[in-house]
Parts: sequence; C-alpha cells; structure tokens
Amino acid sequence: MDARGVGLAVTCTLGGSAALTWAVRRPAERLGARAALGALALLSVLAAALLLVSEHPWVVVLAAMIGNVAVGTGETGPFLSIEQVVVTRAVTGTRRTTVLSLYNLLGYAAGGLGAAIVGLTAPRALFAIFLAASVVQAVLYARLPAASPRRACPPVPDPRRPSSADSRRCLRSTRSPAAFVLQSLVAYFLHERYGLGLEALGQIFLGAQLVTAASLLLAPRARAGSGC
Repeated sequence: MDARGVGLAVTCTLGGSAALTWAVRRPAERLGARAALGALALLSVLAAALLLVSEHPWVVVLAAMIGNVAVGTGETGPFLSIEQVVVTRAVTGTRRTTVLSLYNLLGYAAGGLGAAIVGLTAPRALFAIFLAASVVQAVLYARLPAASPRRACPPVPDPRRPSSADSRRCLRSTRSPAAFVLQSLVAYFLHERYGLGLEALGQIFLGAQLVTAASLLLAPRARAGSGC
C-alpha cells in the first residue's frame, strides 16, 4: 500500500475499535463483563483465522477491525474499557492505582515482547500465536464471576472520592500531544524514510514499550505526590 492506503487502513482500524467500544457498552451493562469480554475474545479468534487464511490487504484490515488489533502503543478499545472497570471494582481505593499500573505494565511488556519477535518469525506464525492467545483469552474470561444483579438504589457517595474537578486537573497534568502519534504510522515513517526492516523496527519498539512499562511503576508515587 502507498501512504494513502496505509492511512485509510489505520483509519478503518481505529473506526472499528471505536465502534466496538460503543457497541459493547449495553451488553456489558445488561449481561455483565464476562459475556461481553467473551464475545470480544471470540471476535479475536475470528480475526486471527482471517489473518491465517488470507493475505489480501483489505481482509487483513477487516480482521484488524473486528479483532481490535491495536495501531498505537497500547490497546485502547473495548477490552480496556471493560477490564479496567472489572479491576477497579475488585480492589480497594488505596490499592487501585498500584493494581491498574501493574495491569498496564503487563500489557506494555507483552507488547514489547511482540515487537521483539516480529522480525524473528514469519507473519503466519505470529497470527497462529494470536489465534492461540485469543482462545486462551476466551477461556479465562469464561472463568470470571457471573454478572451481579443491579443495585436497587444508587450507592452512597464516598466523601473521600475525588471530585470531577480534581479528576480533570489530574488528567490535564498528565496528557501529552504525543499520544496522538500512532505507533503504526511511526513504523511506516521509519521504514519509508530510513529503510528499516521488521527486525530493526521490532528492537526500536521493544525499547519504547519497556520504557513505557517501567514508567508505570512510578504512577503510584506520582499520584501520591500530586495529591490526585
């Protein structure tokens, strides 16, 4: 694909992720996280199968759309939006930042591992790993607790919970324009401008992912120091 085709493919993939994130909210609310995450995992299985049976560019794009294949430095779609709610509800407020940091640390470390092996094996082998991981993912999601009944009345407000103004202040202090630069487009630029192959690109993004993962270990201290 040329630059226009790559841009369109990335746009379609992002659009698919956004659509899945919007579409999964009501099933997650009505049926619970286990059913919603299990359905998403099955879509990943289907996406991996498409990647294995076809090399047509737009079949690959379709697989990326329905399988929520990330085009950035981390997953930002429906899995993340549901999993973070599950994790947040499972821990106390004093441990929440630490546990969510660990959650993201493991995600970025896995992304770094994937970047490291991308230049060492054939794409079909990577797609087979994706398929196996999606099956394991579906099995693990099936072991989540069943959906709990809806509350009969709204929860009592917690006076220790930060206000929306406090949350906005914390978000403004941590946002960065670099978040809008997608990893896939950076990889395309480095390949076109400097002729870097998959092995070199894998090493570059391995280092970037590991640095990002290490920075998450500082999140609990940063939160405590900023008063967020």
